[in-house]
Amino acid sequence: MPVDLPRARDLARQLVDALTEDTTAIKPPIETTPISSADAFDRARSVAPAGAILTLDRTFRYAAPITLDKALTIQPAGALALERIAENVPLPMFLGGLTIVANGVTVIGVEVRQSKPAADLIVIAGGHVTLDRLRVLGDPMTGARRGIAANGNGNVTIIGCRVDDIFGPYPSPDNHDQQAICAWDMAPGLRIENNFLRAGTETIMLGGADSSNLERMPSDVQILGNTITKRAEWQTQPISVKNLVEFKACRKVTFNNNTCGLSWGGHGQDGYLFMLTVRNQSGHAPWSTIEDVDILDNTFTGGAAAINVLGRDNNQSSGVMARVRIRGNTFEELDPTGYTGSAKMIQIDGGPDALAISGNTFRGRNLKSNVYLLGAAKATQLVITDNAWPKTKYGIFGNNVSVGPADATNPAWRTYVASGTLSGNREA
Repeated sequence: MPVDLPRARDLARQLVDALTEDTTAIKPPIETTPISSADAFDRARSVAPAGAILTLDRTFRYAAPITLDKALTIQPAGALALERIAENVPLPMFLGGLTIVANGVTVIGVEVRQSKPAADLIVIAGGHVTLDRLRVLGDPMTGARRGIAANGNGNVTIIGCRVDDIFGPYPSPDNHDQQAICAWDMAPGLRIENNFLRAGTETIMLGGADSSNLERMPSDVQILGNTITKRAEWQTQPISVKNLVEFKACRKVTFNNNTCGLSWGGHGQDGYLFMLTVRNQSGHAPWSTIEDVDILDNTFTGGAAAINVLGRDNNQSSGVMARVRIRGNTFEELDPTGYTGSAKMIQIDGGPDALAISGNTFRGRNLKSNVYLLGAAKATQLVITDNAWPKTKYGIFGNNVSVGPADATNPAWRTYVASGTLSGNREA
């Protein structure tokens, strides 16, 4: 039988390729024996190659602060339910806080605590970091400064986590706020999805301190399907509370399908549920602004007032807010008497550009105005259309103007708006 030379050459090449395969491409070994002690964990991560998986016994406890400076996956022994982490499922614990400086770190199913009330429980500085189904808990008596400082190096994901007991006293002795998640100096890419987040001063904040440059102002942020709240009992306690969600400096943000509730005044600010206030916080970031933000299909329940907008910083030089869309949201149980705060349901200051508030439903009582306008700069391309809201004493109103109808002839609208549309809104 004649030899098939082309076929023989192909087989020979395949054999040579198999024998000379680059073994550096083989995946790092997976740690299969659950680690139960801090010493064993230190030894394992010191010798583990980048990309290794370390599995922790559910009884594991690590008391000291820890810094992850190598690409690793850390996970608990046994399967975790795919939904948001439960309050009481046993998890390995890091009790001294966690700092992530490496790129490519994934942490799954652990609990992170920190006994110091002024501490950030998790600090992210690396890129391509994933926090998956973690419990991040401050002290139930003294709180913590921040659950997660998400100033990563790009492409950070926080998913299925529970961040709780993040609060501080009012008045604050050091003038520091507390947040479940805060980012102010990050490379693009932050996804916050399907988490339970509860904190005092603000529960989520973007900005609040100066980014090091324009490129590191928070951008490409997705906040999707979370529960964002506070403890109701904090209202009668000396706990610092300003608002629920606040954006001060960010670009390209999607805030969709979140369930949000509880904000009140008297312990720091005026109890707005959502704040969009441009701030060059310490005066070193004049590029600070809020641009290209979509706030869609969320539910907000229980606050003094709904939305507070500041189109440009009134203390420092800054950019001008532009292209913010607030659409299809529901704001319920607004009551400045019950929640001790502003009676101005929507306040618009500082002349934003291309702000659209359309197709939302507002329900509440004891409110004095639906939209209150003020500021030296006029708003441009302001659209307020097709909203349903309660009857208030002043309706569309403004600083140092008379009361008028809810259309473009309104004195406040003519005084504080250079261009835009006011129509289709109805009392309900």
